[in-house]
Amino acid sequence: MRTVELVLVLCLFVVTKDSVAGQDDALYGLPNCQELVPGVLNVHWNLDDTLLDIALEGTTREIGNQYFAFGFSQPGVPSARMTGSTALIGGFVGEQPFALNYQLASKNPCDFATGNGVCPDFAGNSTAPKTTSAKVIQANRNGDTMAIHMTRPLGPTDGKENNAWPADGSQVVIYAIGPVAEFSSLEEPEVLIHRVKTPGVSTATVKFDEPKNDCTPIIDRQVTATAEPPASTDVPEPEPEPSPEPEPEPEPEPEPVPEPEPEPVPDMQPSPPPTEASSGAISSLKASSILMISLMFFV
Repeated sequence: MRTVELVLVLCLFVVTKDSVAGQDDALYGLPNCQELVPGVLNVHWNLDDTLLDIALEGTTREIGNQYFAFGFSQPGVPSARMTGSTALIGGFVGEQPFALNYQLASKNPCDFATGNGVCPDFAGNSTAPKTTSAKVIQANRNGDTMAIHMTRPLGPTDGKENNAWPADGSQVVIYAIGPVAEFSSLEEPEVLIHRVKTPGVSTATVKFDEPKNDCTPIIDRQVTATAEPPASTDVPEPEPEPSPEPEPEPEPEPEPVPEPEPEPVPDMQPSPPPTEASSGAISSLKASSILMISLMFFV
């Protein structure tokens, strides 16, 4: 009896340990994973209706601005073909991660004016906003290993009818690893020729609608526990310039008060000198006065 109990306990311990290990190995919590190149590139995913939650992890073999690309060849193509395919490309420009939907019109670097080459969906249309339905959720680097967690719709994206992805594995997968041009910007990252690519004879596919997990981790899971800040690839709208404040109207200057005019000062003309007639009259008056005073004392 004790032997049976011991076996049950051991089985329970093994199952629990494997379950925890599986959870720890799940990159960014995504339950499904498929090796594209063993030990070099893995694709992780979770499909929520029509929204694909996807992550790419791998080794870039070099440090700096690098990218991972994953997508599908055109419908009806029997083996992997890069030209004419569509891809989700994620990488780093400096310290900031990016994710964009690309059209692979040719093998040349992108001519953003014409849209020829390996270009984002908005290239070739100068009037189109530089936006994308692909989004960066998390991104991490550790030496020459890198992981990028992104989302994109399964259906047509960014006004392109030919870039819908199948969920049932009916198209051949393409993938690549390579450098990003040093002069790139987050809005227009230019991906250069790949160092790792899908072999032309490959017929591999990925079925998003079926569970699968056969991956060996590449990047340290302790590193991916902390996400680097994602960057928006949308060009920010320019902030409106502040309206100039109206200049205050000048206060009216007070009207000058007229100073009172000075009153004219009358001319002080000197009195004319007395004439001889007036002098005689004055002398007679003085004599009369003296005579009257003398008579009064006499009386």
